[in-house]
Amino acid sequence: GLFGMHLLDAASARGLLRSGGVDRFETLVDVGAGPGYVTQPLATLFRTTVATEAARPCYWRLRTRGYHAVLGEGLSDEVVREVDAALGGASPEVDVVSALNVL
Repeated sequence: GLFGMHLLDAASARGLLRSGGVDRFETLVDVGAGPGYVTQPLATLFRTTVATEAARPCYWRLRTRGYHAVLGEGLSDEVVREVDAALGGASPEVDVVSALNVL
């Protein structure tokens, strides 16, 4: 659309996460990332970001924006395996799982 979704900026996200007890900002998994409007400010806080998305056009948009994107619905076994592989395998530690764009 003409106007992107604005949920929060990076500073607000950091404050919200810190108030919730997050003190490590290494790895983010954004479930149902859509075209990345929410992913973008969150990703600036983390060293590694993986975004999942069920809609192929949004998946490709995430990829063109430079995110490691996984195509699939929700947190199915296949999606979890692909996220795990994207993060180097061996059950990597994830600091934050975001689902802010999931209806």
